[in-house]
Amino acid sequence: MTGRIALHLLPQERFLEEHWWADIWTAPAYAKAAVQFAIDGHRAFRRMRTDSAWRNQLARAAAERERQREPADPYEADAQHAQVAAWQLSIPHQLRKGVEQWVCSTLGWQAEFRYRDADPRWAAGIVVNILRESYGLLQPNPDLIDWSQLDNITVFVGTREEHNRLAHTAPTGARIVVLDTSP
Repeated sequence: MTGRIALHLLPQERFLEEHWWADIWTAPAYAKAAVQFAIDGHRAFRRMRTDSAWRNQLARAAAERERQREPADPYEADAQHAQVAAWQLSIPHQLRKGVEQWVCSTLGWQAEFRYRDADPRWAAGIVVNILRESYGLLQPNPDLIDWSQLDNITVFVGTREEHNRLAHTAPTGARIVVLDTSP
């Protein structure tokens, strides 16, 4: 059996069946195919981020940051920060797990969360990162959302009602994913 099976180290932990795995035993040909698939996926992800729409989004984000550098009323900033913190604490743990499973099964990558980003463009939602790039937004506050700042961002919600509330104001082509959080 020498050479027919080898230990393959995954580029990042993956959720397979019921567990997270860092390595698997497989045939060398499958290991080579998996490495090539990961490289191609990473290149495609990087290309997606460099197209013209992404460059336009970066320019708009830079302009918005410049506008936000003006001194704001400190009481207003504290009130907004408190609203963001309260909203994020109310998001159930099962929704975070649902996002992790959806990203892993759909894209084959591991989702990372940025919990305490008070940037107003995230509408008090939790930012979902893939490979340290902003990919999605978990349960943003519909009253704070500005769709013009969320180009190419997938929005994750827990119920069909939340989906309908966001879809009512969303532009054509916005991606809103309803997570199945049933046990």
